[in-house]
Amino acid sequence: MEYISDNEIPVKQEEESLFRLLDRGIDDMEAGRELSIDEAFQRVDELRERHRRARAYSYFNMGNKKVVLREVITC
Repeated sequence: MEYISDNEIPVKQEEESLFRLLDRGIDDMEAGRELSIDEAFQRVDELRERHRRARAYSYFNMGNKKVVLREVITC
């Protein structure tokens, strides 16, 4: 039986994750689900702004509330 070091396992998982992302990208291209460069950057900006607003909201409301898994629960 061969010993597998702890350092080898995360690399393999990262590779599998990368290959999964690449496969999805190729599937999208084959299906015609592509964006122009301008549309892609606009989409990235929208997602970044949405994430920024959600993070600011959760930080703003942490005074008397607990933030758990993106849900605000009143104490």
